[in-house]
Amino acid sequence: MKCLNLFFKVAIYTLIVDGAYMLSNLLKKMLNSFQSISKDEIKKFTFLAFIFIFTIGIYWFLRTSKDGVFNTIVGYDFQPWAKWVSMLFIIPLTSFYGFLVDKFPRHRIFYALSVLYSIGALIFTLLLSNKSYGIDNVDASPWRMLGWAYYVFVESFGSIMVVLFWTFAADTTEPEVAKRWFPFLSFAAQFGALFGSAVNAGRFGHYSITSTLLICSAVIFMIPIMIFIFMHVIPQNQLKSYRGSEKGEKENKKGKIGFFEGFRLVFSQPYLLGIFFSIMIYEIVTTLFDFRFKAMVGEEVARQVSADVVPLHEVGALKTQIFNEWVGWMGEWTALLAIVSYIFGIGKITQKLGLSVSLVVLPVLLGVVGLLLVGAKSLTIAAVAVVIAKGINYALYQPSKEQLYIPTSKDAKYKSKAFVEMFGSRTSKAAGSLINAMKARFPLIFPLISLGSTLSLCFIWFFISLYLARRYDDAVKHEKVVC
Repeated sequence: MKCLNLFFKVAIYTLIVDGAYMLSNLLKKMLNSFQSISKDEIKKFTFLAFIFIFTIGIYWFLRTSKDGVFNTIVGYDFQPWAKWVSMLFIIPLTSFYGFLVDKFPRHRIFYALSVLYSIGALIFTLLLSNKSYGIDNVDASPWRMLGWAYYVFVESFGSIMVVLFWTFAADTTEPEVAKRWFPFLSFAAQFGALFGSAVNAGRFGHYSITSTLLICSAVIFMIPIMIFIFMHVIPQNQLKSYRGSEKGEKENKKGKIGFFEGFRLVFSQPYLLGIFFSIMIYEIVTTLFDFRFKAMVGEEVARQVSADVVPLHEVGALKTQIFNEWVGWMGEWTALLAIVSYIFGIGKITQKLGLSVSLVVLPVLLGVVGLLLVGAKSLTIAAVAVVIAKGINYALYQPSKEQLYIPTSKDAKYKSKAFVEMFGSRTSKAAGSLINAMKARFPLIFPLISLGSTLSLCFIWFFISLYLARRYDDAVKHEKVVC
């Protein structure tokens, strides 16, 4: 672990120093490959890249902090149930998001939600710093609602803000342009993930969760400012959507607002249902991987804290710090793998071999990772499995999946996407957590249950991916709307 940390310190500081240089070189390569790229197009996607870097940086800081806070306040054994609480919260959140989509322009939704999450982060800063019910209270209990509330807050940020960005990008981009630039956006975002994870991993010094959360609140507030500038400096001809959208809007009149409208859209369209099941399967499988890794982290934290002589008033902060360092370490390597994969050309698979190959790589890879993980007893091996699963997702599958929404109507882009990636994602995490909860009842055969679930789901996912790619290619070829 020490050797890996030393290597990573060298890697992360090199990437920070050379990050801008690497980005500029990639832009030059893109210019040489695609002579038709205009300056306005470059301006648009450079701006979007910086917005996404900020969004993902915040998300990964919050994401790699939530488990440490939950472990200290509630106890990690209750994490599978936190997924269920998060899923139940997503239903009204999806309805609220659908209301905003129907009532306000897309950029104003960014303004409203960013301000709400900025205020939320500030409130949690104050609550977690409280001596009685914050992280200084070391008596973990499932009845301490603050731990549950923070977990749901972070999960909702990842659900709604990341979805909103990709929806915004898909709704203002045509297919051929997306094929060039969406992998670049995904690549640029990994620098945000790298930085956000590195903060929790202690690469820039060890600071309390409340101190960094206060800074996070200020950074979230910068997102609407960047969106405001974007809308005023990017030419309107760069904000047009897919050519078939106008036809699709005439055929898909605006329906009811919220959760049930998204449900109706998804389950009435095989194409959207395919996307729904793809995301669900990925989330279930990675939930299985993630639980094994973080449960092992919890055991390591308990071992370290019991071995050290620590003043009672510092135990809570130390447990949170150690847990967050491990999860931050995993986040760093996930981002680094995605960055290296992109540099070595993984993002060109879609351009060279088509969308089908890009979509089927991940289910095949996760099946292999499941086979390797079943017998793993080392925390490092478990971390590597999670890194591979998530790194390839961000580098290849994520931008490929986002392209599937381009030949769809506005309702499909916003309402069904919100349902699929908010409710569907959380439902699948809850389903994965049900499988994880079986560990307590069937400890001896649980590894086989987990492996069997992984391989079966990946097999189904493989054929769903082929179907989605075929429908997408047909829609783009004939310039029509799938649904």
